[in-house]
Formats: sequence, structure tokens, C-alpha cells
Amino acid sequence: MQETIQQMSNQVTEKWNNLTKKQKIQIGIGIVAVIITIIIISILMQPKYKVLFSENIESKTIADVANVLTENNIKYHVINNSTNIEVVEDQYQEALMYTASSGVTENGMTLEQLLNNDMSTTQNELNLKNKEYLKNSLQNTLVKIEGVQEARVELVVPEEKNAYLQSQAESSASIFLTLSKPLTSSQCEGIANYVALSVQNLNTKNIVIIDSTGVTLYSGPEEVGTSLGKQQELKASAENELKQKVINLIGNMYDDVRISPNLILNFDEYQETNENYSSQGDDPSRGVIIQENEVKSSSKNGSTGDIPGTDTNGGDTITYQNEGEATSESRDSQKEITYAPNKQSTIYKKNSGDVDLDKSSLAVNLINNRLYKEEEVQLLGKTWSEFKEENKGQKILDVDETVINSIRNATGIKNVVVNAYENPIFLDQEAYVIDYKDWIPYILVVAVLILIAFVILKFRKQEDVVEVEPELEVEEMLKAVKEQVELEEIEIKENLETKRQIDKFVDEKPEAVANLLRNWLTDEDWE
Repeated sequence: MQETIQQMSNQVTEKWNNLTKKQKIQIGIGIVAVIITIIIISILMQPKYKVLFSENIESKTIADVANVLTENNIKYHVINNSTNIEVVEDQYQEALMYTASSGVTENGMTLEQLLNNDMSTTQNELNLKNKEYLKNSLQNTLVKIEGVQEARVELVVPEEKNAYLQSQAESSASIFLTLSKPLTSSQCEGIANYVALSVQNLNTKNIVIIDSTGVTLYSGPEEVGTSLGKQQELKASAENELKQKVINLIGNMYDDVRISPNLILNFDEYQETNENYSSQGDDPSRGVIIQENEVKSSSKNGSTGDIPGTDTNGGDTITYQNEGEATSESRDSQKEITYAPNKQSTIYKKNSGDVDLDKSSLAVNLINNRLYKEEEVQLLGKTWSEFKEENKGQKILDVDETVINSIRNATGIKNVVVNAYENPIFLDQEAYVIDYKDWIPYILVVAVLILIAFVILKFRKQEDVVEVEPELEVEEMLKAVKEQVELEEIEIKENLETKRQIDKFVDEKPEAVANLLRNWLTDEDWE
């Protein structure tokens, strides 16, 4: 193998040395052009990168993010002294998803940092660390709510030396949210309740939530009743639900369904109390005894007694029968009973925000698209511009009564108006457009191949050149023939002289010639 390489190297060196200076320059230029072309193609084919984080973060977090990206086969580069990462632009969304789901990018004070204290840590420092940890914990929780991209929490927690005053002091909080979509009032109220329960002595009336546009989303609990903002939210929610019902019902029958509901919601608060009384048992005058009072009294009158005086009469006393004198007795009884009849109380309270279906209305526009292609219209013998001008307006279509009845039954609204239209769509014939950017790599490759082929052909053509002797004039030809004849005569004379010397040698020394021939024959036999 080494000998083959050495041989090829020698051949290349030999061919290179045989080239002229001009040929060497051409080959050098060709090689440089090939290298430049390869570099340009490599630059054009390199993927574009996008910075993953808007702000620089800690190197330890960068290392965790790099591990997550490596596990999910995402190409990345560490930049800014290991404080940020850039990923391939096509994989940017995937990188965001994986890093967010892994939770490695949650910034702020950790529990380990909170507990890392020593003897020199003061109480104020501990309070500040507790407050910072609580803020970061709330922020990391709020960004997990759907629709919240970023969250910033500021807490004001009064610090009192007296424990009683500390328990009575009220805290406050302000929350700044960057939203990807609007939050409902229920979501804002839930955020306020969560923060209030997480911070000591914090009431929802001392919480304010705003978004990045400066709109106040929450500024304390609402008063009794339904606020105007919540009324609009309830109405929008009811209308969206109604729209979805109609779309689910007839959405597949038409290309486009446009719904415009006008729901009337009654937010009046109404409460009614009814009390019904009835007797118990068969006797309508009787019921359950709830109170009973009875009073009794009696008196009795007897005969006359002894004579008045200070002393009693001794012995038997003489009595006289009086005609008008007699004994009397009286008795009195009173009874009072209070009966309770059956009593039934009914309280009727009307829900606030109910839809008044009789006063509400609904308008539905149904649209079917009709496609017109330029190449098909040209077959009809019309120009494309004239055809579009003639058919640019929408056409009204008939609506089946069953569709209207279906919408009424699905929504409960009787006042329903349904219109149908045919919408023309004109498809122009696509012109063939060449995107030169897509063809640049192929053009460069072809150019390189042509350049290489040109250099190879140029090199081989030089090897195949045969030098042709220039044509001689007549005088030069005659001179050359004369010189050739003279040379042939000299050669003949030399041959004759050699033959004469050989004959003389044979005549003078025949024995030596015989020995020489014998030796020649012997050598041939041996071979």
C-alpha cells in the first residue's frame, strides 16, 4: 500500500513538474475556487440559531438546561460566558417546551438558600430571606397558570416588635402579570385568594392585580351584587356557549357559520317568601297545644259562731234556730289552651344572570364557498377579468326550514333569523416563479464540477500534444538527402573495410578461427 501511494505521489510530482507556469497558476486558481465554493455552501447550509432566554441566568441552571436539551436531541450552543443558550431556530419551540416542563429554569431563592444561615445572620436578614423566598415561590406558582407568561409579586409585611401589634397589622400585595390571553374575573379572584392565604395577615381587600397594559384586573372583593364587568363576562360566556352549540349543530354542513347572538340577561335580585297555615287532624279548631293555663277557686259559708267578746262562753251555749240562716259553698274553674296550626314557609329566590329567552334574539349567516379556477374559465372562451367582474357578488341561497327549527330547539330562542350566501373564490393560475435562493447551492455545485472538468481536460490535453516537425523547404530537403547519401556511402565503406580485415585474419590465422568456432559451438551445446 505504501509503495502504491509513493508511486502515485511520484507520478503526480512528475506531472506537476512537467506543467508550465501558466498551467500551475490555472490549477491553483481552480483549487482555491473549489475551496471557496465549499466554504460558501457550508455557510449557506448551516442552521440558524436563536437565543433561548431573554435574560442571562446562572451557570448551574445553564448546565441543567443543557442536560435537558441533550436528552431530547436538541442542538445548542452555550454563549455569553455560560450564562445563556442558543438553539436551532427550527427546534426553538421544542426547547421552550422541554425546559419549561422540566422546571430547571425557575429562578429565585431556593429552600436550600433560605436555610443556609449561620450565627452572624440577624433577625432582619432572616425576615428578608423569608420574604424573598415567599415572593419567588408565589411568582413561580403564578406563571404555571394558563395564560400567565410572567409574574412579579411585591409584598408589604409590617414588622412589629410587639406580638399583639404584629398580629393586628395588615399586609398588602401588588401583583404584576404579563398575559398571553385575558383572564376571567374568577381566575383573578382565585389568584387573589391564593396569595391572601399564603401571606400572613393579608386580606383580599389589600391585593391589587394589574397586567402589562396597565389594566386593573383585581382591586379587592366586589360589593354585594354583580358588577358591570362581571355582567359583561357572564353575557360573553353565555353567548360563546350558544355559538358553540350552533356550530356543533350545523358547522359541518357549510363552509363558514357566522353567529351573532343578542342575549338578554336578567341581573335583578328577587326573593319571595310564602307561609301557609293548616289545621291538624279532623277538628279544624284543634292543633298541637303550645300553651295551656288552668285556674281553680272555691268558697264556703257556715253557721254563726260564739258571741263576740274577749272570753268564750263556758258550757253549752244555747242556740236558736233562725229561719233565714243557712250554709253556702261556691267553686270556680278557668282553663285557657293555645293551639298551633300547621305552618309551611316557602322562600323563592331568583338566580341573578338568567337568560331571558323570550327577549333574546339570534342571527346566523351561513356561507358556502364556490371555487372558480382560471384555467377552467378560459376553456369557456371568456377572459378571466371579465368573468371575475360578472361573478364577484355574493348570491343569496334558500334556507331549509328544518335548519331554522333545529337552531330554535337547540338554543331555546324563538326569535331566530338565518340567512345563507354563496361566496365566490377566484383562484388565479399560478405563474411559475423561480426562487433563486433555493437554487444557489445547486448552481454552485454545478459550477464547481464544470471548473474541475475544465482543469482535468486542460491537463490531459497538454499531455496529448505531439510536436510536429516544421515543413522543410526544397533546398533543405535536397541538402538533407545529400547528407543522407553521404552517410550511407560512409557506412558501406566501413562495412567493406571490416570484411577485408576479417578475411585477412582467417587467411593468416586459420587455427585461431577454428578454436573460436569450436568454443562458440560448445557454448551453444551447453545452453
